[in-house]
Amino acid sequence: MLPSKPKSTNVQIAIPTLLQRQVTIYKDKTTKNVSLMPLSMLVLESARRYLADPKAFGKISKTIDEALKPIFIKMFATDEHKLAANAGFAVYEKLANEIPTKVASMKLRAYCGTVPSQKPLQIVLKELSNATSLHYIALDAGEPSKWCPKCTIRASAWLDGIECKDPEEQQIDKYLPGTTIINPAFVTIGSGDEIYYTAFGATYSKEGYLERTSYVSPVTEHVGTKKGHVKKLKIPGSLKNILYSELNKFIPGPESLPPYNVSYSFTLFEKEHSDEERRQTLAQAAIDATEAVTSLLSLDWVGFGINIAQLLYDLAIALDNDDLLGSRAFHFGDICNMKLGTRDTTVTFADTHLLNKYEYVVSSHFTLESLP
Repeated sequence: MLPSKPKSTNVQIAIPTLLQRQVTIYKDKTTKNVSLMPLSMLVLESARRYLADPKAFGKISKTIDEALKPIFIKMFATDEHKLAANAGFAVYEKLANEIPTKVASMKLRAYCGTVPSQKPLQIVLKELSNATSLHYIALDAGEPSKWCPKCTIRASAWLDGIECKDPEEQQIDKYLPGTTIINPAFVTIGSGDEIYYTAFGATYSKEGYLERTSYVSPVTEHVGTKKGHVKKLKIPGSLKNILYSELNKFIPGPESLPPYNVSYSFTLFEKEHSDEERRQTLAQAAIDATEAVTSLLSLDWVGFGINIAQLLYDLAIALDNDDLLGSRAFHFGDICNMKLGTRDTTVTFADTHLLNKYEYVVSSHFTLESLP
C-alpha cells in the first residue's frame, strides 16, 4: 500500500465522484442514464449546513435536514472527520464556481443550499423535478396502476464479478531491481488494491417496501497483478445477491395492483484506513436515514431512498480516507408489466487517483421469472 495520506485527500476526490453519479433507468424497452447531481447537491448542501452549525441544524420538521441529522452525527463524529469534510467541500466550491456548465449549475446549487431547510422535502423534490432548467428527472413509482388479476414474479439482482484491469495502487515490481529474478514479494502477495463493495436494493410500490437490503462486503486483498495481467474477483454465491424478493398477488374484480419497482446500486471502494465495524455502522445509519427521509414523502417517492442511502454511505466512507472508485444505481419499472428474462449490466469505473490510473469492470444482472 502507499504511505498514509492526509485525511483530506480522498474526500477531495470523492465529492466530484458523488456529483457525477448516475442511475440507469429501464423503461419502455429503452435504457437511459440520468444524472443524480441535484440529489447529490441536496445531500451535500445539507451536510454543509450541519458542519456550519450542528446545534441549530435539523430543527425544522418535515425537512431533509431533520431526517439526515442522525447520520451526520455519526459521519462527522470527530474533528478529523470534520476537517476532512471541509477540505472536500472546498474542492466542491471550486468546481461549482470554475466549471459550472460541467459540474454544477449555479442556480441549482443556490436552490439546494437554501430552500431544503425551509420547505418540506416533498415540495422541494417536486420543484426540482418540475423545473426543467434544473436538469432533473424524478425517480417516481412508475406508470399508473393497471388491472392485474394475478402477478406471480420472482425478482433478483446479482453481482456477478469484479474485473481489475488496472489497480489503483502502485505495483510491486515483478523482478528484483537490476535482475531477472522474480521478486518474492510479488509471488507471495501479488500487488495492487484491497477492495470491497457495498450494495443497496429494494422492491417497492406506492404502498411501501416489499423487500429492502443492504450489504457491505469483506475486504479482498491484493486484487491487482502486474501490468498485462487481469484478475477477475469471483464473488461467492452467498455474497452475490443484492436483492431477492417474491411477489405473489391476486387482485379480484376491477381493482388494480400498484406498480412494483426494483432498484439496486453498488459502489466499489479501495480500502485505506477504515475499519469494518465503522463501515457496517455507517451502512446501517444510511439505511436508517433513508427510512427517515421516505417518512417525509408520499410513498410514490420511496424509490429515492436507495440513492440517498448510497450517497450518504459514500460520503461517510470517504471521510475515513477510503478511495471511492465508482458507483452506479439501476432502476426498473413495474415488474408485473415487464417481460420475463435477464438483463445483464456492465459498468466500467476508470479514473486517476494520485497519478495512478485504475480501471475496474463490474458485472451484474437483473432477472425476472415466474413463480412455480
